Amino acid sequence: DAVPPADVVTANLTGALLVAQAAAIQALVRPGGTLVVSGILGPEVDDVRGALAGGLTPVDEAVED
Repeated sequence: DAVPPADVVTANLTGALLVAQAAAIQALVRPGGTLVVSGILGPEVDDVRGALAGGLTPVDEAVED
């Protein structure tokens, strides 16, 4: 069974997996909803940002050592 879209979706995954599954992850977010991603390493940020750019608007970003 398919998972219905939600208002808030969280994804604590590797950058590579976020890129590979970007379309499926975005499909889980209801229009106007929020996607929170984490677990991304510095060198992966641009690829993840690019993969998730379609239909999503970045709001905030936090970097941790």
